[in-house]
Amino acid sequence: MKKYYFTFGLIICCLSISFGQLYEVPFNQKVDKSEIVIEGKVTSQNQILIEGVPYTLNTIEVEKVLKEFSTSSNELKVLTYGGNLNGERIFSPHTLKLRKGDEGIFFLSKHRGNSSNLDYYLVYAEKQGYYRERFNGRTKELISQFSKFESRNTFYKELGYQYNEEGFQLESENDNCLQFRIEPVNISAAGSSNLLYFNLFVK
Repeated sequence: MKKYYFTFGLIICCLSISFGQLYEVPFNQKVDKSEIVIEGKVTSQNQILIEGVPYTLNTIEVEKVLKEFSTSSNELKVLTYGGNLNGERIFSPHTLKLRKGDEGIFFLSKHRGNSSNLDYYLVYAEKQGYYRERFNGRTKELISQFSKFESRNTFYKELGYQYNEEGFQLESENDNCLQFRIEPVNISAAGSSNLLYFNLFVK
């Protein structure tokens, strides 16, 4: 009887851990709880052990700062769960797994534990704190677990950057009016890049 209760308790414990990430974290909460938000690219990875548990230390090259990141370095370390241990690949289906070359937007919080002397960040809300670009056949959208933005413009607008819509009309030679609408976003404060992303609608 004792063995039965132990097994049952173990199953409940495992289920609780496995499904711990299966709820949607609101976008505003991700912004508020993250110390920094950046656009970047994974340039290298190292496998490490912390208290016998395998992790991957990802080096992220910072391409654009979207929220508070005061440092002269253009790189930072991001720790993700999982790695190789005794020839076996250890991972969790509900935690973020990055690969070298991955690019996207990262919502990060500073690690303040005492288990390691490493200086690194954690992705807030795991998979929900990383947005990657995906081409849907028409436009490039930004997606994460449980969340999707139709474009970078809508993402930047939700993040709180200045966003304006401008409209104008042009007449064709056949006196048919073409309606244009441009949806730009001002990202001059988001980094040193002079790129401007915008949507152009024509009808």
